[in-house]
Amino acid sequence: MMPVSALALHSLPDALIRRYAELPGQWPLTGGILGIVTADGAARHLTFGQDFDGREITSRTPFLIGSISKFFTGLMIAGLIEEGRCDPERPASAILPWLKIGSDHAEPALRHLLHHTAGLVKGADDPPDELAQCWSLRDSRTASPPGSFFHYSNLGYNILGLAVSRLAGRHATDHALATLLAPLGMVDGAARLESAIRSRVATGSQPAREDIPWRPGLALAAAPWVEAEGGDGSIAASSRDMTRLMTALLNDGRIDGAQVIPETVLHRTVTDLAHEGEAGVEGFGGLAISESRYGYGINVETTGGQRCLTHGGGMVGHSSFMLVDRTAGLGIVVLTNANGCYAAGETLARHAHAALVTGAIPDARLDLAFGKDCRLYEPAMTGRFVSQRCDDPGPGTIEIAMEEGRLTLRADGATANIWRGWSTRLTTDHPAMERFHLCFDSQARHWSFGGRIYRPDDAAAIVEATPDNPGHPHAGLAGRYRSYSPWCPTFRIVVRRGKPWLISPGGVEGPDPDMELVPIGEGLFRIGADPRLPERLRIADTCDGRPVTVYRDGCRYSRMSLD
Repeated sequence: MMPVSALALHSLPDALIRRYAELPGQWPLTGGILGIVTADGAARHLTFGQDFDGREITSRTPFLIGSISKFFTGLMIAGLIEEGRCDPERPASAILPWLKIGSDHAEPALRHLLHHTAGLVKGADDPPDELAQCWSLRDSRTASPPGSFFHYSNLGYNILGLAVSRLAGRHATDHALATLLAPLGMVDGAARLESAIRSRVATGSQPAREDIPWRPGLALAAAPWVEAEGGDGSIAASSRDMTRLMTALLNDGRIDGAQVIPETVLHRTVTDLAHEGEAGVEGFGGLAISESRYGYGINVETTGGQRCLTHGGGMVGHSSFMLVDRTAGLGIVVLTNANGCYAAGETLARHAHAALVTGAIPDARLDLAFGKDCRLYEPAMTGRFVSQRCDDPGPGTIEIAMEEGRLTLRADGATANIWRGWSTRLTTDHPAMERFHLCFDSQARHWSFGGRIYRPDDAAAIVEATPDNPGHPHAGLAGRYRSYSPWCPTFRIVVRRGKPWLISPGGVEGPDPDMELVPIGEGLFRIGADPRLPERLRIADTCDGRPVTVYRDGCRYSRMSLD
């Protein structure tokens, strides 16, 4: 494919933005902006919708870019390495002597933190301060040797941010402002998220109901403001700011005739790579990703044969994505006010990238109706399915049918839509099936919904264990748990096939799939079947044999209800 010229920015983008303007109301957002730039610095900024307060979005409107900030942390660490002030093979405790990481394995090195292969938990959602979050690692346990398992960790980048602060002699956000944001001309946003900038930032959104999965037709509410100054995601930036950064990345660190990012620093961030990287969203028209490996706060991908740098950012109330195609000489950023658990920014960035490098808008639909043209569809999904459970929410029998190319669900005399999202989980607007996602198991050919399993009605009947059975070892866990952390405010625990499962309806740091809870000690569970996963659920207090409070990786939840 040929490099994208500045002339290409004056045709397809207008058609794209007309498509994106239809999304508010269909997707969980009210607006956003698409920024496009070529290597020569020619840029366009196209807005769709408004922020949640109804304010106009412009090229100078800051959004919370979330984990895209990790790239700035990676650049700062790379700069300190190039200056000989730290060694990527040394542990972070060589810089931060107070740091203690609970583990039976060797202490991870800086390189492992940079690559998300340190074995750390994804995050500690309770303390707002990065020092308190990193301090909590002494109470956690890694579950895999450093370098062996790619597992995304915000805490790893908070440690790196604290290391930058110690080595630079000033807070990492001040160092980022002085050495990167200001020289790049990123002047609209801020290096740290504090209340003083709140009025300038696009107002984010989140589902008005946190206790059930969002689907089209449900209302949104204004997202709360979250302060942050950690190395994992503390930067606010406008579309103009981001096109400045991407121009430099397309020109080996140069912009406006100045070498803002030293070539050796940039080279290190995109060539010292982990064995794996983040997977990309699929099914919305983006080009196929054949390889993804994580560098220093950035994914290095081969996408549609193009060499690309990518990273997403999910914050409370904001979903963003940056894609820099170094083969085509093209940079794309999408900033939206969707809650960060929805890959709205990534979906649109990859969709726009496919259009601009191929010269045609992808045929894939952007609406969320689920049908036979969707990536996850398979014929075994249709038919009549029966659940043996009688105590859990949900009807005993469901019928899944194909009508005009779209799946519908019929139960208790009512017919409803089935909706896709950005993962393998589906939703329905059937009034009896709003509480949980719908999941289809291709191998077992059955649907799951909370604690229920729906099998084809011609399958052999299997009596499932019920949580109300007094002899059931996990009966007392079932219920809904709540915290006031906006990152993962609520989840439910159900018993399915005799095993406890943690199910989150959403939340930026809520687990996306339904997660099995594996007992590994007295009152202690691993969250997820993979033994390499470090996340834990610990029962703290009980009353009458039932949990009162539990801790999910240090974040305290209390049980609000038994259903």
